[in-house]
Amino acid sequence: MRWKSWLADRNILLAIVAAAMGGCAYLLAHRYLSTQAAVARQHLAGQYATREVLVASTALPVGVALEAAMLARRAVPERFLASDVLDANGAAAVLGRRLTRALASGEAVTASALAVPAAVELSSLVEPGLRALTIPVDESGAAAGLISPGDFVDLLFVTHAGEGGTGVASVRPLLQAVRVVATGQQLQRRPAANGANEDGSVPAMAPYATVTLHVRPEDGERILLAQQLGDLAVLLRPAGDSEPTTLHSVAEANLFGRPERRRAAARISRVQFIIGGRGGARANP
Repeated sequence: MRWKSWLADRNILLAIVAAAMGGCAYLLAHRYLSTQAAVARQHLAGQYATREVLVASTALPVGVALEAAMLARRAVPERFLASDVLDANGAAAVLGRRLTRALASGEAVTASALAVPAAVELSSLVEPGLRALTIPVDESGAAAGLISPGDFVDLLFVTHAGEGGTGVASVRPLLQAVRVVATGQQLQRRPAANGANEDGSVPAMAPYATVTLHVRPEDGERILLAQQLGDLAVLLRPAGDSEPTTLHSVAEANLFGRPERRRAAARISRVQFIIGGRGGARANP
């Protein structure tokens, strides 16, 4: 019965070997699955890593000044955030600033959605005895929107036929060398057109619909009255030019020059010729 004993020992040995191989296979499979799970978790964590940012706690209209009750903290996946989103820890820095666009409830607050705060107060730019007066302008009446704070301009009063009691269209000088202290909400001079930001981009010029002028109180009253009687046109002066110059009123009758100038030019253009003993004035060819 020795062969039976050998067979029994062989079966035991095979069982032990099979159990050992099964254990190794289990360990290898477990390690493989654990590695794959870790890779998957890392991939998902990279895609959906969250960041606490400021969001609107309720729908906010454009132009509203931000208050603490209007803001909330929320963890949002970074892949869905704008590059200029504001961190939740920066809430104190945005209080009081106004929105340049409306925000929906839960929408992240970005730097581009906030109006740039003025570096100086407008009142600090007004000299004693003078006033700051804001007038509306359009693009054609403000040098295509390229006037900057610190520029000097001339104001012309424009009336149309039947306005101002004249019955005819006219343009009259109103004020000269008026300093511009603000364009829209811009209180500082814009950078030069050939200037560039640190990233090489050209600085954007914010559009505006008003200019604020530095005038005497009595001149401010004249401007307000002129606005009621006709239109105002703005002439941009060369940089630093604040000297008065000679401006004349222009009406329909002298659109192509003053009558007295036309008569003087006509006299100058006539030359005396003597032909056959007879004198006569003829036009200079």
